[in-house]
Amino acid sequence: MSGIAVVPPPTILVLDDFPDSADALCEWLTLEGWKAQCAVSADEALQKLRVDLPAVVVMEPWLRTGSAMGVAAAVRQAGGDTLLVGLTAWGRAEDDLVCGPTLFDVMLRKPVDGLALREALDHHPRASRLARYRAPPSSGAAPPASLPA
Repeated sequence: MSGIAVVPPPTILVLDDFPDSADALCEWLTLEGWKAQCAVSADEALQKLRVDLPAVVVMEPWLRTGSAMGVAAAVRQAGGDTLLVGLTAWGRAEDDLVCGPTLFDVMLRKPVDGLALREALDHHPRASRLARYRAPPSSGAAPPASLPA
């Protein structure tokens, strides 16, 4: 043994009720060095949160069924410093006033620019401590111009 500690990558939970969107984002985040998990319903997300509170949750605030706000509230009630990122195609500027600063640390719009998401994950005060623990991107490729809506 070389005595070098292996630090597992930080976890990130993606909640989106469009499976293709959730899967694409999880794949990209994995390439970025995160341990990404997907949930396609509020219930599934709550089950995963009971097992492991992730470092970051990226979620659609306006799910077709279930309460994304309930999931966000559960993350906040669990304590810790989990970064909550709202990522929506539906939202309007006034929606940020409804769910923005009260529950979410960052609100982004789909299709999200890969660089904007990377910026939020690397430079937000809640997440900046995570950047040093993540593995470098495995592909070496630039992020996509935008991730699917």
